[in-house]
Amino acid sequence: MAKSLSLWTNTEYLKSALYEWIVQSHLKRRFGEVYYYRNSYEIDVISGNLKIEIKSKRALKIIREI
Repeated sequence: MAKSLSLWTNTEYLKSALYEWIVQSHLKRRFGEVYYYRNSYEIDVISGNLKIEIKSKRALKIIREI
């Protein structure tokens, strides 16, 4: 869908935004609710007990509350 929209608008899509969209969609199906948060470090999505920052060039960083 992202590729189709980019062709239609004659713009390039950011792969990092696409990855965030995919992860958020899966978490929405799994947990039913997805929230977004930003503080001194960026958290892209919160779902259930997970706080996830999505990176396109580095390893995925998952922070869990204890």
